Amino acid sequence: MGWVFGVGIAGIAWSAYFDDYSTITRPELEASTRWALTTLFELTGLLYAKEGPKAPPCNAVFKILGLVVDLQGIPSKPFFVTHTAERRAELKQCLEEITNKGEILSKEAERIRGRMLFFECFVCGRVANLDLKLFRNLCRAGRTTSALTIGEIEIVRRLCRRVDTGTAIPLGIRNLETWLIFTDGACEGERPCGGVGGILVSPSHRVVHHFGARVTDNLMSLLLSFSSHPIHELEMIPVFISFYLWQHLFKGGQVVHSIDDESVRLALLRGSGETEIAHVVAANIMDAEFTAGSKFWYARVASESHIADAPSRLGFKLLETLGSTCFTVNWELALASCTPLNAGK
Repeated sequence: MGWVFGVGIAGIAWSAYFDDYSTITRPELEASTRWALTTLFELTGLLYAKEGPKAPPCNAVFKILGLVVDLQGIPSKPFFVTHTAERRAELKQCLEEITNKGEILSKEAERIRGRMLFFECFVCGRVANLDLKLFRNLCRAGRTTSALTIGEIEIVRRLCRRVDTGTAIPLGIRNLETWLIFTDGACEGERPCGGVGGILVSPSHRVVHHFGARVTDNLMSLLLSFSSHPIHELEMIPVFISFYLWQHLFKGGQVVHSIDDESVRLALLRGSGETEIAHVVAANIMDAEFTAGSKFWYARVASESHIADAPSRLGFKLLETLGSTCFTVNWELALASCTPLNAGK
């Protein structure tokens, strides 16, 4: 209620993060903002910290319940909300102790998983999604042993590296930009032949770029060695291609990525794939999300309305009419994104 009064009546820009009411103001308005806050608390009879660590002086960098808000770049650059060095070091130490002991109880695993989920809320990308899903198996009440296998220890090590390398989500004017991407894959013929296509729509709602190409023999041979009809993989590969072609444009913004294959959409929401190759491609897409520092949503588009269907079959007439620029697919990079780690071993 106090937060509602502050925003609605006093016009204060503040948060209500659990029991912390962090406030943002301009330097020249600091005194009047502080007066408005204290007056509001006094009038409503709320008890609040008047001195000590809970009542720090105004600063461009401040802490709220284990998080750090960095506003030093305001107003020209993004600001950041990330974890304190102390919380990060504590979580890393817990994970390192687990790998050193080689065992963990289900109750402790559930506690660590909760802390990792909180950690993931304030870092870029979703690269730890699959590892957290696998880590959840250690939380089962029915586990008969606390000892960890070599594979389970490796999962914990990857989470530890994630704590080390996870960077803060940049928040700024670019977060208000929404880009649209449509991608499609095709697999047709008695001896299946693949095609990929993609279209980029700018925040101004203009179709600006596209790609479309036949899948190379090398990549198609790899896909066919795992599946006789690799449409799942062919729908996922152009998603990865769209990242390395256009992420310099949508970096830091919001991206709605439309696909007409529900299994691929759900797989990308989970951060995994339905097959061995799709699993590898999805992992590369998660890494690309992290590098781009953007917010992504994967949506379903009906095949009849899917504008990327034509370029996946080398149809570019409409796109050329719209003034879209065609990009060339780097097939060596696409092939590398599909190659399982143990291939050729």
